Amino acid sequence: LVSVWDKDGTRRRVSRYATTQGQARRLLTGLKSKQDAHRVVVSGKTATVRAWLDTWLETFIKPNRAPYTYQGYYGLLKKHIPERLGALPLTKLAPETLQQRFNAIAASGLGRTAGLLRAVLRSSFNKAVRLQRMDSNPVLGTDPVKYMQQETTTFTAEEGGRFLDAAEDDRLGALFIIALSLGLRKGEATGLRPEDVDLDQRVIHVRRSLGWVKLPGDEEGKWIEREPKRGSFRDLPMTVTIYRALVRHLVRRQVEAMAAGE
Repeated sequence: LVSVWDKDGTRRRVSRYATTQGQARRLLTGLKSKQDAHRVVVSGKTATVRAWLDTWLETFIKPNRAPYTYQGYYGLLKKHIPERLGALPLTKLAPETLQQRFNAIAASGLGRTAGLLRAVLRSSFNKAVRLQRMDSNPVLGTDPVKYMQQETTTFTAEEGGRFLDAAEDDRLGALFIIALSLGLRKGEATGLRPEDVDLDQRVIHVRRSLGWVKLPGDEEGKWIEREPKRGSFRDLPMTVTIYRALVRHLVRRQVEAMAAGE
């Protein structure tokens, strides 16, 4: 039975049991070294894995990262951290427990998800270690899961041509033609504004991304504009097909606006 001081200046008595005098000395040395390093010596009930993950998301991710990132992390952890794992004390989480979880997810055909979960947990527990909630990060004791990348299905040249022909008379035909012709991401294509289109120079400026986000606790969701991914600001040449599609689209917008009035 020894007395230690917490970071907030509170004196706390901590009990440890040993079978030999040598073991008792080692335990005492360990407690003192933690105290000297300004670590809180925790006794009694400790935080659970789920409680820490919730705190990490709300305190460190939500205010400082893009809404898409917070939404993605929240959904990933909610879906793939089962109740039995979330109920474990944070300080008792073992690498083998996490490895078993990653392996099970990969075995179900979600290898990329398993890798993403490992990366998110590693980041979360790194923060816990820096804040002295954990002595070490259990994710560092796991191995990345191995999985086969699935091949992406793409249009053939013939299929792409048929798609462009079909999109030509659609009200949003310009959107489909630009996306396919220039290889834009969905958010980049939907985020284009009239000022991003230079018909004189026949250039399209990619400056933002648009997406629908429904955050936890948000019943309705909302549209959010953000900068495109790093390195994705670019100016792209406008082909004749794109030029004609955009002219038709802008004319149609003017006609619809006049018909709608105020």
